Amino acid sequence: MSQNYLAKHYSKLILPLKPEVLTDQENAHIQTLLPEYGKILDVGCGSGRHLIPLAKMGYQLVGVEISSEMSQQLLTEMPEAKLFSGNINSKELRIELLSDYQNYFDLIILMWNTLNELAYNENELADLLEFLSSLVTPTGKVLIQLDQNVITAPEVLNFETTYAEGENKFTYISKLISWDQQQHISICAEKLITQDETVTGEVTQKWWSFAEVSTHKDILEITLI
Repeated sequence: MSQNYLAKHYSKLILPLKPEVLTDQENAHIQTLLPEYGKILDVGCGSGRHLIPLAKMGYQLVGVEISSEMSQQLLTEMPEAKLFSGNINSKELRIELLSDYQNYFDLIILMWNTLNELAYNENELADLLEFLSSLVTPTGKVLIQLDQNVITAPEVLNFETTYAEGENKFTYISKLISWDQQQHISICAEKLITQDETVTGEVTQKWWSFAEVSTHKDILEITLI
């Protein structure tokens, strides 16, 4: 399933699984890590659930989002947003970011399991963190959100969510089909059912533990939630 296809329905199918109050709490925590009107890079910013409210508070935000559909939703809501579309692991995007933002940000945030689909082993994690370290100020840091409960209870990846618009019903189903207990890597079958069609796909994620990520604090200052 393409990221853009699911993104069209993301705000109705996936966002409700995490209440708005949780985002408010996360944004409040983010503010404690920043100087007044600090500069933030939001990696995997989606449709702007963190980026938009923080920007409205006066912080200077730049977003990175791989889904063009999500990017368009964000820009519809905030046309003036500074946004890079693409994968932060791509050479082209890294060159572009370094050209404009080397040693620039006070904080880089990777929320809602963004890290899970950017690094699948220790080498990839170290490479990503090394790159992010080149984008922060000497006192800058990175905030990473990790879902630890999946490591101990991967069955939570089995779920179904539905919403309706008039007579049209939309259903998203996630089914865990593979779990590597040693590496904490999941493969889930995805299914999006609409009135007109059923679209299927798979998503692979690496569920990092606090302990694993903390071993890289020599690269840059890392805060985990």
